[in-house]
Amino acid sequence: MYSMRNLPKEIRQRFTSDMRVVLDYLAEGELYTPRDQEIKDIETTMRMLHALTGETNFIDNMKQLRARREEGEEITMGYAVSMFVERGRQQGIKEGIKEEEMRCAEAFVKETVKQKQTKEYITGILQACFQLGEEEADNLYRECTGIRLVVG
Repeated sequence: MYSMRNLPKEIRQRFTSDMRVVLDYLAEGELYTPRDQEIKDIETTMRMLHALTGETNFIDNMKQLRARREEGEEITMGYAVSMFVERGRQQGIKEGIKEEEMRCAEAFVKETVKQKQTKEYITGILQACFQLGEEEADNLYRECTGIRLVVG
């Protein structure tokens, strides 16, 4: 048995099938540079990469890759990797927006508490404007005002 990760480049170059994509990805690791080689069997290649690396991106994007292939597009590893990057970028943007919304909600609570607004008013605005659930709004109010919930 040979470790696929440790195959030298000259041996990997002998492969012309989808296995070449897998071997290059494993051998190059973080330094991997996708080639323009078309992936013939998307599902098998992505499942193999997932099984060997544990990275879920390969499975998560399979449906989209198959759809693009059905539209007549050539699917390369470069295209597949760009999808992973874009998905990660979009997720990062969503998380950043959510974090910023929470910072604004916290600032709102702190400012309205200084203005001596009631808890009901503040949590109502958190629910209406910041789209928090009743429990989330209540927890944020307690967090920002230092009020501890004592049970029992």
